[in-house]
Amino acid sequence: MLNGKEHLSVLQLQWQSGERNQVVDDDDEVLEGLRPHPKLKRLEIMGCRGATYPSWLKTQWITDLNIIYLSGCRRWESLPPLAQLPSLKVLWIQGMQATKSIGWELFTSTSNQPSFL
Repeated sequence: MLNGKEHLSVLQLQWQSGERNQVVDDDDEVLEGLRPHPKLKRLEIMGCRGATYPSWLKTQWITDLNIIYLSGCRRWESLPPLAQLPSLKVLWIQGMQATKSIGWELFTSTSNQPSFL
């Protein structure tokens, strides 16, 4: 029901550390279901053990999002095309061991204009 919380401006999603290499198959589904309201301004995702980022991060769904903090999502092999988020100003990424590369889709919007470089 986060989608209906229009006055929520900061959302911090943090998973318990538990065993370092423990895989929890439903983390992807849980994260997908935690779609916030489009007016969210700051999003923090920490320690998610799922394999992929949520689909709502690869769209312009969150129009007011200006800060993203991604930490310890150790199985994400790629990052969402965050440049498509029109208000993004600050991006913090750490502890993303499985991420193989960060492509230009992260830094270039759909209009091919540099975003938050």
